[in-house]
Amino acid sequence: MSRILTSAPHQGFQGPSMPASHPPLSQAYGDLPRGYSYHTESLLADDSVWDEEEPEEMELSEDEDLAPERPSFTGLFRPSMFKSLLHKAKITTNMGVSSTQPSQQADSHPHDDLFQLHKPEQDFIPCPELFTDVVQKSWSQLAYISAPNGLDKKLYCLDPSLQNLIQLPSVDGHVAQLTSSSVISNDVLDSLRTEDKKAELSFHKTHQAAAWAIRAATSTSFFARASLIWLRQLQERLPPDDCRLHQDINKIVAATEYSADVSLNAAKFASRALVLTVTSRRLVWLCHWRANLKSKWKLASAPYKGSFLFGRGFGPNTNGG
Repeated sequence: MSRILTSAPHQGFQGPSMPASHPPLSQAYGDLPRGYSYHTESLLADDSVWDEEEPEEMELSEDEDLAPERPSFTGLFRPSMFKSLLHKAKITTNMGVSSTQPSQQADSHPHDDLFQLHKPEQDFIPCPELFTDVVQKSWSQLAYISAPNGLDKKLYCLDPSLQNLIQLPSVDGHVAQLTSSSVISNDVLDSLRTEDKKAELSFHKTHQAAAWAIRAATSTSFFARASLIWLRQLQERLPPDDCRLHQDINKIVAATEYSADVSLNAAKFASRALVLTVTSRRLVWLCHWRANLKSKWKLASAPYKGSFLFGRGFGPNTNGG
């Protein structure tokens, strides 16, 4: 099973072979386009689709010669299916379905199009009140964010290889020595100024929150991909002449593929938030380093590998060089 789970994202999941009398898969999805194949590279994983145009890099950046970022993974879901799948989901949940008003169209003047600008319609995913409440629940007490409970730790218990990778990195010893403090303490934070210490603790909480988002998202993606295997096995046992049942299963497969891709992208976005806290923490600890801003930024934006804030054998020396 582990080998199947590993190869599943690259091979995709196709429905069972159908006899000639069975409608093609495009008809099984209703108004989805023909030629659907589960093995496709999703635009959900393509940063060029999601990212807005980046502002000009500040003069400290030396990344002009870097190649464009490649997709992090090959997706399962075909983006061209999104509009139809979303429409079917809205109808099923009875949420976000807009009703057209033919009377208004009939009253419009035939030449109105010459003087009107028609904005392209956007396909919004419905947001029930439950979603908004969950998002805003933590906004009322910014000074106190509750820690994950025992159930969270049980449901999102990742393999140690990833769980250790996203843990809060320790401050390198030779970097901590840059702070000029006369306080003798076993806690490295005591060497920071009060305002820097508050910023450091805030970055700790941000890092941990992003790490838990990664844990939840990757757990979701794993079970979604396992579900695709179960659905494929179910499709192979379905009567080939039961067209309606195949249509329903195909919709579940498409929605599960979407969940598998989006949850993994959620982990990617949370990872970006996590590494931004690393950059910010580096700048806090480098404030005592006697160097120009460009040198500090170059060191703060260097690649991160986990465990230590800068990495063993990496970072400014204690002589200020």
